Amino acid sequence: SESANLSCQIRPFSWLFSSEQKKNNVLGSWGVNVFLSLGTWPGAIFTMSRVRLGGTAPLCVVMRPLSRYLAPTRNGLLPAWRHSSSATANTSVSQPTPLVRLSAKTNPHEERNVSIYVKCEFHNPTLSIKDRMVRYILEHAPLAPDVPIVAASSGNTGASVAMLATQAGRKSYIFTSKACSEEKVQLMRALGATVEVCKSGVPADSEEHYQNVAKRFAAERGFYDLDQYDNLLNRQSYAHTLGPEIREQMQARGGVHLLVAGGSTGGTISGTGRFLRMCSVADGEPETRVVLADPQGSVLGQAWRLWAAATESGSAESGQVSEETLAKIARLTPTRKWAVEGVGKDSLPGAMDLSCVHTVVDVEDASAVATCHRMVENDNIMAGGSSGLSAAGALQVAAELEGPCNIVAVLPDAGIKYLSTIYNPDWCRDKGLPVPGLRS
Repeated sequence: SESANLSCQIRPFSWLFSSEQKKNNVLGSWGVNVFLSLGTWPGAIFTMSRVRLGGTAPLCVVMRPLSRYLAPTRNGLLPAWRHSSSATANTSVSQPTPLVRLSAKTNPHEERNVSIYVKCEFHNPTLSIKDRMVRYILEHAPLAPDVPIVAASSGNTGASVAMLATQAGRKSYIFTSKACSEEKVQLMRALGATVEVCKSGVPADSEEHYQNVAKRFAAERGFYDLDQYDNLLNRQSYAHTLGPEIREQMQARGGVHLLVAGGSTGGTISGTGRFLRMCSVADGEPETRVVLADPQGSVLGQAWRLWAAATESGSAESGQVSEETLAKIARLTPTRKWAVEGVGKDSLPGAMDLSCVHTVVDVEDASAVATCHRMVENDNIMAGGSSGLSAAGALQVAAELEGPCNIVAVLPDAGIKYLSTIYNPDWCRDKGLPVPGLRS
C-alpha cells in the first residue's frame, strides 16, 4: 500500500484484521491494521523492508510465523493456546494447505510434461499433517471429561495432541524414542505435554518400545490412548480431509494421475489413496495410482511385496491373502536402519491398508535428504526428511513416465523441526549424507 512499502511475497491464504476487531487485534484502538499470513512459507520472520509512519496512515505489519500459533474461527483468529471445553476448539483449518508445482530445476522430468505437485502439510498449526488426524480422532473419540490423552509418537502427532489437549484443559503424555529430533521434543513440551523419551532401536515387541510403553501407561491409569498406529479413525481422517482437498485443487490442473506418500502409521496413504482411487473411477477417469515411498529397510515395503505376491495378480485388490502370509508379514523386521525420521516402520500398523497401494518405491536416505536441500534451493520449500523422501519417491517414479502426467507428493512436516539433523552440516557429514548448501 502507499502507507507501507513491503518487500514480501504474500501467500494465498491470509486473514486481515481491521481496527474494529478489537478482540483479536489489540492494536485496533490505535487505528493499526495488522496483517497476518496464514500461508507461512519458510523464510525470514519479518519480510517488511520499510514502513512509513506518521500522519493518519495506518501501520501494516506482516508477522508470518506468529500465525502458526493462531487458529481461524468465523470471527477471525484466536490464540491456539486458548482453553475451551472442546478438545478441538479453534483448530480447524478453514483454508487448504498449499499445493505447489516443483520447478524444473528440482524436477527435470518437466521437459517430458511430467509434473510433480507437492502438498505442503507443514502449513497446519503445529507445522505437520498430523493436526488433521488428531483433531478428527478426538472429535470422534468417546472422551470422558478431563481424561488425559496418551500418544506414542515420533514427534508430530505428539505436538498435535499437546496443542489440542492443552486447549481443552486436558493433560497429555507423549512417548517417543531417542530417534526423535530435539526440536520436536521441545515443541511437544512447549505446547504443554509431558514427554518421555524411550530407548530407540529396540524390537517392536519389546516392553521398552515406545509404543508399548505408551499403551501400558494409558491402560494402567485409565487414560485415553490415541493409538494412532492401529486406530482406523486415522485413515478415515485423511479420506475426509486431505483426499477431497487434493482432488479439488488438482481438478483445474488435469487431475491426479499418481499419489506418492510415505508411511509410518499408514493413515495418510491409506485414507487419501483410497479416496482418490474411488473418486477417479466413479467419475470415469483413469484410476489414480497410489505409490508408497518407503525408506530402504522398512517393514512396510516388505509387507506390501509379500501381500502383493500372495494375491492372484500380484497387485492391489485382487483378493484376500492366507493366514500363512499374514503370519509372515507379522514376523517381518527391518533389514537395515535408516536416518530419516517419522517415516517407515519396524512393524505393520493396523491403520495401514496394503490393498490401496499399487506399488512401492524404496528411497535411500541420501536421496531423501538431497531432495530436501534441492527444494530449499530451487523452490523455497523447507520441509522435513519424510517430505524429502516423498518428493524423492515422486522423482523416481517420474523418471519412468511420459507426459502428460500429474504426480502429487505429500510433504508431511516442516524443515524447521530438523535444524539439528538434516539441515545440520555436521550431522549430515557424520551420517555420510549430502550436506546442505553443497550441491551433490
